[in-house]
Amino acid sequence: MIGIVIGAHGGFAPGLKSAADLVFGDQPNVQVVQLLEGMGPEDLYAKYNEAFAAFSADVDQVLVLVDFYGGTPFNIASKIQTESDKNIAILTGASMPILVEFYSSRDSYKTVDELADYLRGIAADATQVVLKSEAVEEEKDEFDDILG
Repeated sequence: MIGIVIGAHGGFAPGLKSAADLVFGDQPNVQVVQLLEGMGPEDLYAKYNEAFAAFSADVDQVLVLVDFYGGTPFNIASKIQTESDKNIAILTGASMPILVEFYSSRDSYKTVDELADYLRGIAADATQVVLKSEAVEEEKDEFDDILG
Protein backbone atom coordinates (compact mmCIF):
# COMPACT_ATOMS: atom_id res chain seq x y z
CA MET A 1 0.00 0.00 0.00
CA ILE A 2 1.08 3.57 -0.64
CA GLY A 3 0.96 5.92 2.34
CA ILE A 4 1.27 9.68 2.28
CA VAL A 5 3.01 12.23 4.48
CA ILE A 6 1.92 15.83 3.99
CA GLY A 7 4.78 18.10 5.07
CA ALA A 8 4.56 21.87 5.08
CA HIS A 9 5.20 25.15 6.85
CA GLY A 10 2.81 26.22 9.63
CA GLY A 11 -0.72 24.90 9.67
CA PHE A 12 -0.93 24.24 5.95
CA ALA A 13 -0.52 20.44 6.14
CA PRO A 14 -3.23 19.73 8.74
CA GLY A 15 -5.50 22.28 7.05
CA LEU A 16 -5.05 20.59 3.69
CA LYS A 17 -5.77 17.16 5.18
CA SER A 18 -8.84 18.48 6.98
CA ALA A 19 -10.19 20.08 3.80
CA ALA A 20 -9.58 16.96 1.69
CA ASP A 21 -11.23 14.82 4.38
CA LEU A 22 -14.37 16.96 4.05
CA VAL A 23 -14.51 16.06 0.37
CA PHE A 24 -13.36 12.44 0.50
CA GLY A 25 -13.71 11.30 4.11
CA ASP A 26 -11.01 10.32 6.56
CA GLN A 27 -8.41 8.09 4.91
CA PRO A 28 -5.99 5.51 6.31
CA ASN A 29 -2.21 5.88 6.27
CA VAL A 30 -2.17 9.66 5.96
CA GLN A 31 0.30 11.48 8.19
CA VAL A 32 0.87 15.20 8.69
CA VAL A 33 4.15 16.92 9.52
CA GLN A 34 4.26 20.61 10.38
CA LEU A 35 7.26 22.92 10.51
CA LEU A 36 6.28 25.35 13.24
CA GLU A 37 7.97 28.51 14.45
CA GLY A 38 10.88 27.71 16.71
CA MET A 39 11.47 24.25 15.25
CA GLY A 40 14.83 23.40 13.80
CA PRO A 41 15.70 20.89 11.09
CA GLU A 42 16.42 18.22 13.76
CA ASP A 43 12.91 18.66 15.18
CA LEU A 44 11.33 18.29 11.76
CA TYR A 45 13.49 15.25 11.03
CA ALA A 46 12.16 13.63 14.22
CA LYS A 47 8.55 14.48 13.25
CA TYR A 48 8.99 12.90 9.83
CA ASN A 49 10.40 9.75 11.43
CA GLU A 50 7.41 9.62 13.82
CA ALA A 51 5.08 9.95 10.83
CA PHE A 52 6.78 7.10 8.98
CA ALA A 53 6.67 4.91 12.10
CA ALA A 54 2.90 5.52 12.45
CA PHE A 55 2.03 3.83 9.13
CA SER A 56 0.39 0.42 9.19
CA ALA A 57 2.61 -2.57 8.44
CA ASP A 58 1.30 -2.92 4.86
CA VAL A 59 2.64 0.50 3.78
CA ASP A 60 5.75 -0.25 1.75
CA GLN A 61 5.83 2.93 -0.34
CA VAL A 62 5.29 6.55 0.62
CA LEU A 63 4.47 9.74 -1.20
CA VAL A 64 5.70 12.83 0.61
CA LEU A 65 3.62 15.79 -0.51
CA VAL A 66 5.30 19.08 0.43
CA ASP A 67 4.37 22.71 0.00
CA PHE A 68 7.30 23.79 -2.16
CA TYR A 69 10.62 22.70 -3.60
CA GLY A 70 13.70 23.77 -1.64
CA GLY A 71 11.93 24.55 1.64
CA THR A 72 12.85 22.84 4.89
CA PRO A 73 9.99 20.29 4.69
CA PHE A 74 11.25 19.29 1.24
CA ASN A 75 14.91 19.25 2.28
CA ILE A 76 14.30 17.04 5.32
CA ALA A 77 12.05 14.72 3.30
CA SER A 78 14.88 14.40 0.76
CA LYS A 79 17.29 13.40 3.52
CA ILE A 80 14.87 10.74 4.76
CA GLN A 81 14.31 9.54 1.19
CA THR A 82 18.02 8.78 0.80
CA GLU A 83 18.23 7.03 4.19
CA SER A 84 15.08 4.91 4.03
CA ASP A 85 14.60 1.35 2.80
CA LYS A 86 11.07 2.31 1.68
CA ASN A 87 10.36 3.51 -1.84
CA ILE A 88 9.67 7.21 -1.28
CA ALA A 89 8.67 9.80 -3.87
CA ILE A 90 8.48 13.51 -3.09
CA LEU A 91 5.96 15.73 -4.87
CA THR A 92 6.05 19.49 -4.42
CA GLY A 93 3.21 21.99 -4.75
CA ALA A 94 0.77 20.43 -2.28
CA SER A 95 -2.86 21.22 -3.09
CA MET A 96 -6.42 19.97 -2.69
CA PRO A 97 -6.60 18.54 -6.24
CA ILE A 98 -3.44 16.51 -5.65
CA LEU A 99 -4.50 15.17 -2.26
CA VAL A 100 -8.05 14.30 -3.30
CA GLU A 101 -6.75 12.57 -6.43
CA PHE A 102 -4.22 10.69 -4.30
CA TYR A 103 -7.08 9.45 -2.11
CA SER A 104 -9.07 8.26 -5.10
CA SER A 105 -6.27 6.70 -7.13
CA ARG A 106 -3.54 5.35 -4.86
CA ASP A 107 -4.84 1.78 -5.05
CA SER A 108 -4.70 1.91 -8.87
CA TYR A 109 -0.91 2.24 -9.02
CA LYS A 110 1.69 -0.43 -8.29
CA THR A 111 4.47 2.02 -7.50
CA VAL A 112 4.63 5.39 -5.82
CA ASP A 113 6.84 6.57 -8.68
CA GLU A 114 4.04 6.00 -11.20
CA LEU A 115 1.51 7.60 -8.87
CA ALA A 116 3.69 10.67 -8.30
CA ASP A 117 4.13 11.13 -12.04
CA TYR A 118 0.36 10.89 -12.55
CA LEU A 119 -0.30 13.39 -9.74
CA ARG A 120 2.18 15.86 -11.24
CA GLY A 121 -0.08 15.97 -14.30
CA ILE A 122 -3.14 16.50 -12.09
CA ALA A 123 -1.41 19.47 -10.51
CA ALA A 124 -0.78 21.06 -13.90
CA ASP A 125 -4.36 20.45 -15.05
CA ALA A 126 -5.83 21.77 -11.81
CA THR A 127 -4.27 25.20 -12.23
CA GLN A 128 -6.62 27.35 -14.26
CA VAL A 129 -6.96 31.05 -14.95
CA VAL A 130 -10.49 32.39 -15.30
CA LEU A 131 -10.55 35.96 -16.55
CA LYS A 132 -13.54 38.20 -16.22
CA SER A 133 -13.10 39.24 -19.84
CA GLU A 134 -13.68 35.63 -20.90
CA ALA A 135 -16.98 35.22 -19.10
CA VAL A 136 -19.77 33.84 -21.28
CA GLU A 137 -23.31 35.26 -21.05
CA GLU A 138 -24.75 31.78 -20.56
CA GLU A 139 -22.55 31.27 -17.50
CA LYS A 140 -23.74 34.61 -16.11
CA ASP A 141 -27.35 33.52 -16.61
CA GLU A 142 -26.62 30.19 -14.90
CA PHE A 143 -25.18 31.96 -11.88
CA ASP A 144 -28.15 34.30 -11.78
CA ASP A 145 -30.47 31.28 -11.67
CA ILE A 146 -28.46 29.71 -8.84
CA LEU A 147 -28.05 32.87 -6.80
CA GLY A 148 -31.54 34.16 -7.47
